[in-house]
Amino acid sequence: RRFPVQEMFLEELMASVPGLASGMYIREMERRFAKLVKKQDESGGLLTRLPAEFAAEAQAIMVDLVCRLAQPSSCILCFLPGIGEIASVQDDLEQADSKTPLQILVLHSLVPREEQEAAIAPAQEGCCKIILSTSIAQTSVTIPDVRF
Repeated sequence: RRFPVQEMFLEELMASVPGLASGMYIREMERRFAKLVKKQDESGGLLTRLPAEFAAEAQAIMVDLVCRLAQPSSCILCFLPGIGEIASVQDDLEQADSKTPLQILVLHSLVPREEQEAAIAPAQEGCCKIILSTSIAQTSVTIPDVRF
């Protein structure tokens, strides 16, 4: 079964979620992203892997954004390059200060099947389901409650 996919750019995403559109938050995100874009420009094009100091900043931005987007009974799917990055983001999310409790799940071949099947089930009551996966989930798995 296929589900419709809606493309959304960062500006649209921020405008659609209460609290994200505040001027101070937008300026802070712009500053942080500008640093990463500058590094990309200095490298002469697309970076396939960010240097460690910028990878950490990109991860911090992602964790902050996930925490701000988290809403009860919703689902956020995050694509990451590999199991190391998944584990790192999982650790950061487990330590993050989110207003909504997070149910963090991992889709990866190294994770037992039973744990992966939880990603398809609805979020726990009152929680936002966060799925951390490699790009394999883009084409091989349908998760009906993904919002972002």
